[in-house]
Amino acid sequence: MKSKLLIVALAVLSLTQSSMGQGSGTVTKYGLPKGKEFDRFSIGLYGGICLFQGDVREKNTAQNSRENFETQPCYGLQFNYQATHSIGILLKAGLANFEQSPEDSIFVESKNKSMLLKYESPVKEGSLNMTFSFGNISFLKRNSNLHFITSIGVGLMSYDAKITDRATDKVIYDGSETWEVTLPFSLGAKYKVGPVDIGLNFVYNKMFTDNVDLIEAGNSYDGYSEVALNVNYTFGKKKKPMEWVNPMELVYNDISDIKQKVDNMGGDKDKDGVADLFDKDNNTPDGVKVYGDGTSVDTDKDGVPDYKDGDPYSLPGAKVDANGKEIDNDQDGVGDSEDKEPNTPAGTLVNFQGISLNNVGKGNNSTLISNEVINNNGGIGFMPSIFFDLAKSNIKTVYYERLLMVARVMKLNPDLKFSIVGSTDQKGNNESNKKLGMARAEAVKAHLIKVYGVDGARLTTTTIGMDEPLAKPTKTTDYLNRRVDFRVVMPDQK
Repeated sequence: MKSKLLIVALAVLSLTQSSMGQGSGTVTKYGLPKGKEFDRFSIGLYGGICLFQGDVREKNTAQNSRENFETQPCYGLQFNYQATHSIGILLKAGLANFEQSPEDSIFVESKNKSMLLKYESPVKEGSLNMTFSFGNISFLKRNSNLHFITSIGVGLMSYDAKITDRATDKVIYDGSETWEVTLPFSLGAKYKVGPVDIGLNFVYNKMFTDNVDLIEAGNSYDGYSEVALNVNYTFGKKKKPMEWVNPMELVYNDISDIKQKVDNMGGDKDKDGVADLFDKDNNTPDGVKVYGDGTSVDTDKDGVPDYKDGDPYSLPGAKVDANGKEIDNDQDGVGDSEDKEPNTPAGTLVNFQGISLNNVGKGNNSTLISNEVINNNGGIGFMPSIFFDLAKSNIKTVYYERLLMVARVMKLNPDLKFSIVGSTDQKGNNESNKKLGMARAEAVKAHLIKVYGVDGARLTTTTIGMDEPLAKPTKTTDYLNRRVDFRVVMPDQK
């Protein structure tokens, strides 16, 4: 199944890219990278040792002259242009020196005798090379910071040989500067550290003359080898050296990306019913209700998902704490968004608007209370409401703190009595809703008596069922009607 989905996805992607590329000039996400996306130029230094390999022989032996010449320093500059991810053009220019070991004896044929001679020659060299990076043509897992490279090129070198008799320091031969064609071959490796790479190369320079050592043996051309360290800096605004990017890796990554998306279409990591491809939150806990995009339901839109929300029904725009509970600075049970007296002293009995019951009907505050608040018994006030799930009468733990507040007020006011009123939403018939409302009121009364030891004689229960909805019945406001209210019955006035 997944393989079929992958084929379909690749086909759709191909068509999409084709349509995007026709006339729109839009850069597509997938495909081979463009050269303009990378930096191509680098400059560097190299330095090491070189060794001349000619055919000067020791007397009466056939031993090659590499026993006669000693290693000498070589150094220079190099400039590289990366034509593709694997192929580069390298321009080198440097200096070296050839020198014969002082202890060696060279047989001089024309004199028919052995003489201790000193051979030396300064060397200038320059070459144009094509380099190949094995790292960027590899289909295997590799270290992206390590490349093995080889190169071949063509160059020029100049030598200016001089031979001196060691015994007398007399110059026997002093030639003129001579230029010869060379073919350099190299093998090496380099390691990348940011925009800088450090390499080690072995270079053999094949020559087309047998006269550098002034002895024409007639059986082979001269040549010389170099072993050198090099340091190169890649410059450019992209900060992405082309040489260190494997285009096939990018293609494989694109294919892997598509495969992952196909897998996601059939996967649901957090088992919330939303496919991973469309799920904006792949780590929702088991059983948590989510929206179509996989994010947890947040009924009151306070930024705290319901499964973490201590009060999932806080009013729109109300400021809430990290647990989703509306901030109540004076701790009177009425959130600040509805509190008309936000600074009442602790333990003060207030109505549903946060107004101290001592102020009900007095002064300017009387305008804040409707006529229905005052009754024949002296007055009715309101404590925080307790909300319920659909068709349920069990008390949710998020409302335990509200019931604690009710119990605290009753303990601080021993003569206070509450009428606990159960309400329901508009679903169902009136008779069943009356029973459900009463069940909710009785559940709250039982909790106050059992948990806080409140005297049951101070609590009465009643139900209004669906008769007095607090909010207009809609899908988003029905929860406001599924509640229990506390009506504070004031002492008789005389």
